[in-house]
Amino acid sequence: MKLLSFYWLYSVLYAGVICTEQSLDLQSLKERVKRIFYHSYDNYLQHAYPYDELRPLTCDGQDTWGSFSLTLVDTLDTLVVLGNYTEFRRAVELLLENLDPNKNVNVSVFETNIRVVGGLLSAHLLAKRAGMYTEPGWPCHGRLLDLAERFASKILPAFSTPSGMPYGTVNLALGGVPLKETPVTCVATIGTCILEFGALSRLTGDLRYEKAALRALRALWAHRSHLGLIGNHINVLTGEWVGSEATIGAGVDSYFEYLLKGAIMFRLPELDAMFRVAVPNCWRCSAIAPLLGIPRTACHSEHKYDPLRTTSHQTTSRRLHSRSDYREIIRKHMKFGSWHYMVSMKQGSVTSPLFQSLEAFWPGVLALAGDIEEAKESLLQYHQVWKKYGFLPEMYDINSGRPVSGRAAYPLRPEFIESVMHLYRATRDPYLLEVGVDVLTSIESQARTGCGFATVSDVRTHSLEDRMESFFLAETIKYLYLLFDTENFLHTVPSEERDHSIHSTSPPPTWASSEQQCEPESGGYIFNTEAHPFDSGLIHCCSIQRVQALDATAHLTVQLSELDLNLTSLSSHADAGTVNDESDGTADDQGDVDEALPGPAAGRKVLEAKLMEEVDKTFIKLLSPGLKWDGSSFEVPREWRQSGNTMAVEVGSDEWLSSLWQDMSGLLMLSPSEDKYPTGYVPPLMRRSPPLLTCPNIPFSVHLKSFQDLDTVDLR
Repeated sequence: MKLLSFYWLYSVLYAGVICTEQSLDLQSLKERVKRIFYHSYDNYLQHAYPYDELRPLTCDGQDTWGSFSLTLVDTLDTLVVLGNYTEFRRAVELLLENLDPNKNVNVSVFETNIRVVGGLLSAHLLAKRAGMYTEPGWPCHGRLLDLAERFASKILPAFSTPSGMPYGTVNLALGGVPLKETPVTCVATIGTCILEFGALSRLTGDLRYEKAALRALRALWAHRSHLGLIGNHINVLTGEWVGSEATIGAGVDSYFEYLLKGAIMFRLPELDAMFRVAVPNCWRCSAIAPLLGIPRTACHSEHKYDPLRTTSHQTTSRRLHSRSDYREIIRKHMKFGSWHYMVSMKQGSVTSPLFQSLEAFWPGVLALAGDIEEAKESLLQYHQVWKKYGFLPEMYDINSGRPVSGRAAYPLRPEFIESVMHLYRATRDPYLLEVGVDVLTSIESQARTGCGFATVSDVRTHSLEDRMESFFLAETIKYLYLLFDTENFLHTVPSEERDHSIHSTSPPPTWASSEQQCEPESGGYIFNTEAHPFDSGLIHCCSIQRVQALDATAHLTVQLSELDLNLTSLSSHADAGTVNDESDGTADDQGDVDEALPGPAAGRKVLEAKLMEEVDKTFIKLLSPGLKWDGSSFEVPREWRQSGNTMAVEVGSDEWLSSLWQDMSGLLMLSPSEDKYPTGYVPPLMRRSPPLLTCPNIPFSVHLKSFQDLDTVDLR
């Protein structure tokens, strides 16, 4: 009955809505969005740069998150989305000259990661499209990538805890956690790193980042209650829940988002299992579906498609299905009608019947996961609140139907329009364009000031506050523009010939062609939680380039092996006295032969020395900027030792290198567990970009053979 009532309400509200892309002037709507952007952006540069944010009422600037010119960092990829490549290049040079990752300032791990690291990574991946000069080896090398990694390396020590869950704050100059920092961290901080850290690891070959992010995600999963729920704040040293309210809103939201998006971008079934994308028939109307590699046959199946029900992941499936997945748990314990309440993680009882504006991201995630009808149901409720007040308040009392006192502000948040954009991409429902027009009109008419757009301090009175957060230009404007720009390059999705299952054991054709080249935009774009788009095709390009390096080394191996055989043959002839027909066999002649033509043992030394020389050259090129290699061990930077970074101090030994490779191939890559697969087998699609292992005591040809076996043997 409830479902029928919803469809009736849905049909009534949609009745008479006949707008389409053709009937609406999308070009005019895009121009309106651009005018909002440039009014804000130009005034930020004129009145606020190099501060983090513009104060739009007093027309000056303020630092809020570390003094990184945050609005400019956050806005780089928005410039590309709007097609202003000239300004993008100018802004990048400005930041490269002035952005300092060594400031003596305490920063938020969460905000620095999603805004600074995410913004720089996205700009790096979009640099070639924007006409920037990109050095040889791009996207695996580049100044923006180096800068992003320097910031990430400064927040990595926060993860050095017994649980693997990070502290919430680090000091950039010290490269460590401040003294007396609280060990209590919100779930969003712990669970919102896999996109940025995973991208860094795959672009640079430095595995520490993704390893840390995955360890934190696994720790959160392990600390669920018996109901499968998680709270919102936890002690990262003891694992004790300090905030036990379960919610999809503040303090938790992006954790769920990153489980799904991480599974998509990195083809990680473990994260997929946590979120449990059990796909119903509505996949056939989801434009984003190919990103998950869902077989087209599943779209017409009467049964739900479960990506874990494959022979290669039955063990993982059994382990992770011991309790229900998060999506089902949220639906069971938190969903009441079209709303989601806050509940006790231990009892499942309602603690706060409130709607938080941050929850408005959820329909977008559901659309990405294929739950179109449920996404529409929730979005419809949010739109009713928007139409009532002109904006969404930070908190809304569902029972009384009023904003919560003291929480009635609207700080130009993007979550609602983000969901509208994603759901429109999935359905092309023209009603959603009208929703976008409502959002655009409200911001234009009520939030504009003389030098920007201001936070609405109370949605009931539309009074304004002197703040314009960087996410307004990074997210809200970007999603609005993308809603109306239906042909934007960010809407690229994998074509049918590129569809590959999340469990495929063969690389997509565009990632590994006959010339071993990768192709931009071959996997579609994934937005981080600050709306920074990552080209998932380019993320995997660096493993292809490293395979190319291995192929080149393989050719060298063949050549040197032939040289070794020739030397061996010549040496054996020398032993028989038949090396030189013109020789008279004197001792002097024989000495010349021995010096010029070494025997088998000496030949192998020549082979190994030349091979290792080439390997070391390649290895040094691929090293993280934070590590130095002297040919046999790592030199640990002094600041790492001073900061007590235990993750980096004990490096340099063969044992560490071997452990690194084992962790990468076995743990992080989620190797299939069946006996028919060799130990440490890595499916080619999931192939990482590891540093080439240089082992002084073992000829590299041994390692090379293992690489070749993984790449060429068909183990299906």
